Amino acid sequence: MPRPYQVWLRQAAYDYLDTLPESERQRLLIWIERLGQQPHRAGDFTEHAAGGRERQVAIVGEHAVGWWVDGAVCEVKVEAIRSADL
Repeated sequence: MPRPYQVWLRQAAYDYLDTLPESERQRLLIWIERLGQQPHRAGDFTEHAAGGRERQVAIVGEHAVGWWVDGAVCEVKVEAIRSADL
């Protein structure tokens, strides 16, 4: 069984999480942690991030989580969490 990938969050993602009620924050953090166990899962859609990199975006309740996978170092990089209605 492959080992889980490390999951990293950018500061902007932490800042967004800090604005949420504790229960909502915990729900998102559990979902994000599971990305490390299934790093190559597809999001609901793909978008182009700064620099042209493609990232997966999943709608999780009222939130959109954007990430990309760095397979060379077994890491998932969560670049953005935002309101899904933006």
